[in-house]
Amino acid sequence: MAFPTHIADIQPFVELHVSSWASVYKAYQPSLDRVVLLKVLNPLFSKQEENAAWFKSEATLTAKVEHPNVVSIYGYGECEDGLYFTAEFVEGITLREVIEKGSIPFPIALFIAEQMLLGLQAAHKQGVLHRDLKPENVLISLEGHVKLCDFGFASLVDTEEGAEGIRGTIGYMAPEVILEGTSSEPSDVFAVGAVLYEMVLGTRAYAAEDASSYIEILQSHDPIPYLESCTFIPDSIRSVCIRMLQKNLSERVGSATEVIASIRSIVQGEHWNVSSHVLSEWWSDPRSYQIPESSVPELRDRAPVSNADSNQGVNQQKENKMAWLWRPSLAILLVAALIAFVNGVRERPSHSPAPQEMGEAAALNAVSMASTALDTSFVEHTEGEKGGGEGETEEPNTKSKTSPPIELSAPSQSDSSSIGVSVSEDSIASEPDLLDEVEPAEG
Repeated sequence: MAFPTHIADIQPFVELHVSSWASVYKAYQPSLDRVVLLKVLNPLFSKQEENAAWFKSEATLTAKVEHPNVVSIYGYGECEDGLYFTAEFVEGITLREVIEKGSIPFPIALFIAEQMLLGLQAAHKQGVLHRDLKPENVLISLEGHVKLCDFGFASLVDTEEGAEGIRGTIGYMAPEVILEGTSSEPSDVFAVGAVLYEMVLGTRAYAAEDASSYIEILQSHDPIPYLESCTFIPDSIRSVCIRMLQKNLSERVGSATEVIASIRSIVQGEHWNVSSHVLSEWWSDPRSYQIPESSVPELRDRAPVSNADSNQGVNQQKENKMAWLWRPSLAILLVAALIAFVNGVRERPSHSPAPQEMGEAAALNAVSMASTALDTSFVEHTEGEKGGGEGETEEPNTKSKTSPPIELSAPSQSDSSSIGVSVSEDSIASEPDLLDEVEPAEG
């Protein structure tokens, strides 16, 4: 589709994303003097009743949910280029980009999850299921506001089972969605649990390439035992995540409201004070956020240690051991020198050298003997460390051979632009992905 000069009173000026399904633009609406997001359906699909209805449902269902944590819909219409709608333009980044940049502190991860659940709670109150919650569909604005977007797969709660087909993204769909074709509020909660799992561990709970492999993984793999073994994650966070990721619908937490209450209880107990402003500052500069040690002893004790930190701790322990070795020896050496000096003065014969000469000679002799003993102790201590340590060997003037640090961050798939400059293509694309989502029928 050619780049439009204008659609109604909307003037697109930046092309953000183009696919066979729709084109997305950053646009200006002069009548209201504001920047908007403009999404235009491909003219071919606009002429097909089923696909046109699908596109319209995205706009109408999103418009039913008015909440700060959900992207707002401004308008819907039809033009010669096809169907279109305008929405709130969120300048920032997607949660996917945040995850790919590295580990997320637990308080930050819980805050993001809570904001997602607040938007989800508002949607469920309006009878709307999102059905495609994933990091790509979570936006974080420059001000640190978390917003759900892309209701392209959304449906009403009372939609007849199986009528909408299987919609969602591989790895985030609840088992009942892909196995039975049914969706409910707990299905959306499962997706949030998968996102929280990814935020705290940096890896997906269910990594699959396609629907068939996902079904196989759901039947043979369970991420919960591994999550339970990750003791560096606070028990309270693991508990919430486990309750959301239960495969059995009857064992899973039933509503976003219940999870929000659990998260707020954790935050209150840990005294974690995270806000949109804190989130904005953190992803602009991760070093700006530090967890108060007095408020999170459990987190501090369980934080994973890198190889660099581990080696530094070993070296410090060795320094402490050497300090305990030479300090008493030095004290003994000084006492021996003093005694030798005093005895030399008292027992000096008439033909002996001067008192000060005798004292100096005895002191030097004592120092020499003590130094020899100290060297011998040092050699024995070093050989004992080499022979009796727990698998540790140390070679002089060589770097210790240690395993590479465990990376708990998701592998980056592409170099993202600088944070907060513009909206990522993934953040505003609501058309189905050809690899892991169900494409609408073409007629």
